[in-house]
Amino acid sequence: MNTHDPSDIAPLSYGAGLALGLMLILGLPALVRTQVANSRSKRRGSALTPLGKVGAFIVSVLIVFAIWMASMIAFFAVCTTSGALGLALQAPEPFVIAVCLGAGLIAALVLAGFLFRITQPSG
Repeated sequence: MNTHDPSDIAPLSYGAGLALGLMLILGLPALVRTQVANSRSKRRGSALTPLGKVGAFIVSVLIVFAIWMASMIAFFAVCTTSGALGLALQAPEPFVIAVCLGAGLIAALVLAGFLFRITQPSG
């Protein structure tokens, strides 16, 4: 009888989860950006060709990746700085952790919103 140990499949499921997560994080915003670029070019009177759509999607994935990385850097910079300040002031650790995560998240979201705004498709 040929039985498989469930742990044999575990590394494959982690890889599939990682791939799905990256597709959602990078692919979904890039797809929205591509649709916006296509609708704006249609409004101007010249729809994107299929090759133009592929090109717009690739550029959108690169832009989304750059914004994601910049947001992560902002999160870690603000979180580390506020954590060091909180610990230097001898604040209670749960309070410091909450402030670090909150301030880092706010910084990352504000930066991502700003970068998405200035890199939006023209039209």
